[in-house]
Amino acid sequence: MTAKITRLIAFMELSIGSITIAGLTLSGLLHLSSKSPAVFTFVFISSLISLLIGSGLWNYRYWARILILFFSGYIIITKLLLFSGLIKLNGELITFIPEGLKDLISILYHSFVFLFFNLRPVKERFCAR
Repeated sequence: MTAKITRLIAFMELSIGSITIAGLTLSGLLHLSSKSPAVFTFVFISSLISLLIGSGLWNYRYWARILILFFSGYIIITKLLLFSGLIKLNGELITFIPEGLKDLISILYHSFVFLFFNLRPVKERFCAR
């Protein structure tokens, strides 16, 4: 069962990265993007990281498990700070999904990922090579 969940998470990370890069490319080619160059670069680099992590998880690479744990923890903390009102974004990263719903889905997904990749059988599958 852990292998199937690992592959599903890897597929999701690969999909998130691929779809985001395709969307950025299309919006750039069609001159539809109103994102600043800094935001565009941040989103593009984040998409590349998702692709890298997804590929590493698919192949059970130790570094990919560590990276997804780091980024999942970072995202959970950031979303909790947003919910509490301690930090605010300027709105440039907001999508068509309502902000509260998007943040809730993100917290749930990354919490599951964080807990899953800390399970003993999953850790053993990703032993350092």
